[in-house]
Amino acid sequence: MNGYKFDLRIYVLVTSVNPLEIFIYKEGFGRFSTQPFTLDPNDKENKYIHLTNVSINKYNLDNYDCDKADRIYGGTKVSLATIKKTFDEELKVDWDTRVWTQIKSVSIKAMVSAQNDMQYNPCAFDLYGFDVIIDEDMKCSLLEINSSPSLSCSTLLDDMIK
Repeated sequence: MNGYKFDLRIYVLVTSVNPLEIFIYKEGFGRFSTQPFTLDPNDKENKYIHLTNVSINKYNLDNYDCDKADRIYGGTKVSLATIKKTFDEELKVDWDTRVWTQIKSVSIKAMVSAQNDMQYNPCAFDLYGFDVIIDEDMKCSLLEINSSPSLSCSTLLDDMIK
């Protein structure tokens, strides 16, 4: 997006394993690299091009192409609402039917596939952070699932979403 690699952090709450009951939070984050994406072999070691981890990219904000207010507000993250608006208005891709439907599908399938390996405790719930990437054909793929994702808040955007 705008020349930068990004992924999505989607929050999924599991309130019951048996029967499986999950809730997918409609807000989350788009997390961006801090240098424009390239497949140039000379840049394959540059973590600021290929990784979207906030814990890494916070050290490269001086090179990140955004204004100072955006850096204070969210650092290298934007809200899922902003991503949705960009898809709908700038990219002319219907977020709800082309992207969000896939995110829900991949989230449900992942939880169903892991259901038998999840510990059943009727008095507990689990929060997961699903990392999703979208390719140029608008296909959503699950990168990883983080159990008990960090809920620490270092930006105003973190406070609003988490």
